[in-house]
Amino acid sequence: MIEWWVMSAHNEQAPTTLQRGLPARSIAYARTRTCIDVGVAVAIFVAIVFTIAPDMWRPVLFTVAGVLVLVALTIEIPFIDRMRISNTSYDIDEGFVQIRRGILFAEDIIVPTDRILNVAIVQGPILRLFGLARIRFVAISHFEALGPLFLDDAIRLRAEVQGHQDSGTEIMPNGRPANAEG
Repeated sequence: MIEWWVMSAHNEQAPTTLQRGLPARSIAYARTRTCIDVGVAVAIFVAIVFTIAPDMWRPVLFTVAGVLVLVALTIEIPFIDRMRISNTSYDIDEGFVQIRRGILFAEDIIVPTDRILNVAIVQGPILRLFGLARIRFVAISHFEALGPLFLDDAIRLRAEVQGHQDSGTEIMPNGRPANAEG
């Protein structure tokens, strides 16, 4: 990960808020996804309790599960999901794709467009239900996903990154610029 201050020295700018954020519909998607995750976890927990736990421990274990579900419903879904989506922003220019996200542990990812090998749009059934998609930037050493975004925005961003790539230096499969010696 390249820290923001390294990038700001390159651009000779102070850190600023990135230009683009995730759409508001992403919050509804995140809440739905959290509800599904909690529901699946509770179902697995209940199945394990019924098959493994002795009868005398079941009320205690179900109480603990109920408290955890209550915490998820009162804290995770209304507040954490909104903060996570609201604290994700991104920007794309001719040289870099920058993604900033995080609440307690802020993460600033900067991927040079000439290092991006593939830009994939991923859309599972829940994302499709909300009309959203994720865009995945596959670079030489790793990949970064951004989203959920509206599908039209994801397609436009992919074209924008690929357009910046076309104007830059070609990267060979070994990770070196095409005009590099050796």
